Amino acid sequence: MSITIQRRQSGCQIRLLHVDDDPAFADLTATYLGRESDQFTIETATCPANAFETFDLTAFDCIVSDFDMPGQNGIEFLRTVRAQYPDLPFILYTGKGSEDVASDAISAGVTEYLQKGRSTEQYALLANRIRNVVSKFHAEAQVDQVESQLRDLTEATSDLLWMFSSDWEELLYVNSAYEDIWGYAVDDLFDDPRSFLERIHPADRNDVEEAMISASEGKPIDIEYRVTPAERTQRWVWVQATPIVDSSGTVRRIAGFGRDITERKHREQDAARTAIVLETVVDELSTGVLVEDAGREIIAANDALCNLFDVPVSCGELVGRDCARAAAELRGLFADSDGFIDRIEELLDRREPVHGERIQLADGRTLERDYIPYTLPGGAANLWLYRDMMDSSTGDEQH
Repeated sequence: MSITIQRRQSGCQIRLLHVDDDPAFADLTATYLGRESDQFTIETATCPANAFETFDLTAFDCIVSDFDMPGQNGIEFLRTVRAQYPDLPFILYTGKGSEDVASDAISAGVTEYLQKGRSTEQYALLANRIRNVVSKFHAEAQVDQVESQLRDLTEATSDLLWMFSSDWEELLYVNSAYEDIWGYAVDDLFDDPRSFLERIHPADRNDVEEAMISASEGKPIDIEYRVTPAERTQRWVWVQATPIVDSSGTVRRIAGFGRDITERKHREQDAARTAIVLETVVDELSTGVLVEDAGREIIAANDALCNLFDVPVSCGELVGRDCARAAAELRGLFADSDGFIDRIEELLDRREPVHGERIQLADGRTLERDYIPYTLPGGAANLWLYRDMMDSSTGDEQH
């Protein structure tokens, strides 16, 4: 397993395990290292077996081991350590140096190889080597930890996260959401970074390629397009991307995300089809139809309504206007103009359906009105229906 140490930083305590079959030399080494720096906390073991039995090696920042020891030599001990702790710094500190020993140590994964010497300067060299390998170990462990956390974060989202080189020729990162959305393996994309284009709907591919060129030139991407995965199920994807530039303004990388918006697109398409059908039906009605939202903005009106009230604009021009102001502009059409306006306000306050209410116009016509309050996805709305009570063909009032 890998070691991750978070608690120590450069300049703080370094816990060292020294393995040597000569207790006197181990004590001497501890003494001289202590003189070199008060950073070191040193534990000793007289053989590798004793080291494993006595200590939890994850508690140490570095192991310093002799080579020539009974039972198991330093390289055999190193191989045992590496099998469980592949990253833990290990310094082979031996009095029996040779090219063969050094070569075997390197092959086994030694961090540093240092021969013992008679001079006290050798301990200063050993202390320096320990500090260097531990500092590097801590830095790499911190990087590994951050990368692990980032991987956990990016894999926890269903959004596609990715990063390409500025020319789109090298894929620097992508999370597994690519496989869910595109239906192809991440490894295939690393092998051929532009292969994702092959899965894009042919009608959308040119737009995507143009967006990629724009991003390489330093412009952000915001685009929706269709993807056809291997199972032949079409998906819609929303993609945003941002060019990453250096201090000179040169685009170095392009990072972005993609989100599966298939369900939203299907809802929009269904709503659009429904709206077309409703618009067609409403336009064909002889009944005047007016729909306003909670803010009294007109969101729908048909030609029959404009004809009933002789509105001087088309029904399309009514959409977006303030309904209260539009009603005030038409108040002269009603026999009781003030009563007409007051009644509208009363109905809006009560928000209770009313059917078949009679309204007298100044020109003698009688209209029948229905008021139906209801709720749209965006909030409250009001439906008004107006019918002329006179049959145009007979001139008789309908009952």
